[in-house]
Amino acid sequence: MRAFLFSGQGSQKVDMAAPLLAQSGIVRRQYKTAAELVGYTLDDLTANELAETKNTQLAVTVYSAALWDALPDEEKQDAVLAGFSLGEYTALYAAGVVSFADMIQLIIWRSQFMQEVIDRSEALGMAAVLGLDEESVQAVLDNKKAATDPETAVYAVNFNSPEQTVISGAKATIDALNPALLEAGAGRILPLRVAGAFHTPYFAEAADKLKEKAETLSYEAPTLPLYSNLTGEKIEPSIEWPEYLKTTLVSPVYFTKELRRLESDGVRNMVEVGPGTTLIGLVKKTLPEMPTKHAIDLLD
Repeated sequence: MRAFLFSGQGSQKVDMAAPLLAQSGIVRRQYKTAAELVGYTLDDLTANELAETKNTQLAVTVYSAALWDALPDEEKQDAVLAGFSLGEYTALYAAGVVSFADMIQLIIWRSQFMQEVIDRSEALGMAAVLGLDEESVQAVLDNKKAATDPETAVYAVNFNSPEQTVISGAKATIDALNPALLEAGAGRILPLRVAGAFHTPYFAEAADKLKEKAETLSYEAPTLPLYSNLTGEKIEPSIEWPEYLKTTLVSPVYFTKELRRLESDGVRNMVEVGPGTTLIGLVKKTLPEMPTKHAIDLLD
């Protein structure tokens, strides 16, 4: 059994689609469709344009979806799907839960509502805690009561690998936590170049708005098994998707747990579908013996 892992925000780069567009007619058609839906092209964004939240999310999602569509059917046999944060939306499309157009509409809403929060939150950010296990990171946050005050709270939000946990919230609180994290054994605390405190209650307003809009769309039963960032487990086909999308916007990403569940459920190789190889790197840190590939290597 093979798991396809769809990349999240942060994997984008300028001109990332050029080689794929040159190689695949399917990809060219999907980019043309995306341009018609969005109102502008996504394959020639400048660095400044690509840095805008709306463009970032659309560019990564369309790239990943087009790459998935270009893969030969035989490569998708016995497949299960998982996405990292934003990548879950592409996974929904790949599983047939939403159409290409509805996937893009969800991303437009998601990025719009997130940007509204970001515009009011210059004091918020994220940092990767490297070289320290997730239990120790959480223990430091608990001991320092980092989440007590919702105005200055910091949360552990991305459990990326056994030795990489991302914390998210008020930048001043993150800075104040650095000495305790280093004392606990962290090798480094790396501030991330992101615009907000993603996957935290700071985005509750955006999550509520997203759910309201998502309820206007229709959702089909998945044609392939889907795994969840929210629980690390397989998603039940009867799930209420608008509520799920709302919850994931303000909840941690349990990627390490998800990878281990995939392995225990019988996955024997993993393929990243997206602009970069970030997820392959996380797989190697969590499951060192797991064979990995990038989806581009599976193209005809």
